[in-house]
Amino acid sequence: MHADLGTLARIVVAGPTEFVQLVQSWAVRHGHSPDEVLTAILNEWIERIDYMAQGGQRKLTALALAYLLPTNHPVVLDHLQDYVPLWNSVMAQTEEDVNGE
Repeated sequence: MHADLGTLARIVVAGPTEFVQLVQSWAVRHGHSPDEVLTAILNEWIERIDYMAQGGQRKLTALALAYLLPTNHPVVLDHLQDYVPLWNSVMAQTEEDVNGE
């Protein structure tokens, strides 16, 4: 996973509301629309998850997307239809057998 996306995912897990506020502050400070910046970040996660080689990276991304839902931010909720297949894919990879593998 691109290091920046991994860092952003960790920030989301640590504080989803704070992450949204951080994105909004950064966007305003740099003359961008906060919704456009958040959309760009979400699109990158959604587009790149299939190319993430390590399961931990995929899990972190899926977890970050799930953590964003309680913010009820309209941009986050607009992408909900993209998250469900992602979560299903990650969950299918995390199933353990009886030996814990």
